[in-house]
Amino acid sequence: MREGYKVRGLGHEVPENDVAREFGQAFSLFLQLANRLGVDLEKAFIEEIERMERRFDPEKWRSYLEEG
Repeated sequence: MREGYKVRGLGHEVPENDVAREFGQAFSLFLQLANRLGVDLEKAFIEEIERMERRFDPEKWRSYLEEG
């Protein structure tokens, strides 16, 4: 994946193609934003999983994935 926003000589020596690092940076910023806004991520995640379990029948999804 090539990046178009990192330009050699403008804060970057060599454009990187390290997707794991990009995810790490995005995750770090996400955590900082959640912390700044006082979001309880554990609670939010648990509530979202509960909503998804009510919305999507686990057995139907399991069957769908096994039929693949």
